[in-house]
Amino acid sequence: MRYILVLLLVFSNQVLKAQSTPAVNEITAKMLTYFKHLNTDVDKGISAEKKAEMSGHLDLLKQDLNGYMTARKKLSDSLFRSNITPGSKNSDELDLLKGKMSQVIQQLRGVNDFVCPGLQTEGDKLNEEIYNVLYEEPVRYLSNLEAFLAGVPVTKKDLALDGSIHYQRLEESIKLLSDIQRKIGKK
Repeated sequence: MRYILVLLLVFSNQVLKAQSTPAVNEITAKMLTYFKHLNTDVDKGISAEKKAEMSGHLDLLKQDLNGYMTARKKLSDSLFRSNITPGSKNSDELDLLKGKMSQVIQQLRGVNDFVCPGLQTEGDKLNEEIYNVLYEEPVRYLSNLEAFLAGVPVTKKDLALDGSIHYQRLEESIKLLSDIQRKIGKK
């Protein structure tokens, strides 16, 4: 009887833990991986006349990715300065981040038009995954920051760690996009 009671307590604890954890689909790691693959294989299947056009799309993608990263950083810093408690909902700021990421998706599509079929498939899959996280059911979030803004109780420790990791990956992604531009500009 005690054994069953202990199992029930453990099981119920796990269920509660799973319900309180936001459904975060960590996208910056996947973006960074895609940009690394793009950096490695950017020369495959792109004609000389299309390189200038692709460079323009890369520049727009960098700008939009930088805009998203800056908005995240500003929001995160503001949350910590204002000492906002977890569970506070801020739909306007969440919509701002969704809008910034939607711009990134559009520019990523533009870049995907110029790459080899393998990279195009990977980029399209990434785009679809980001879109699904932003707009499809069940509700998921790109990071703990978005979950926090949606009113999901996220610890400040998770928020700080999340912000640091995302910011680092986004910075590295922007640097890779500049490297890709230089690479295709040389040829």
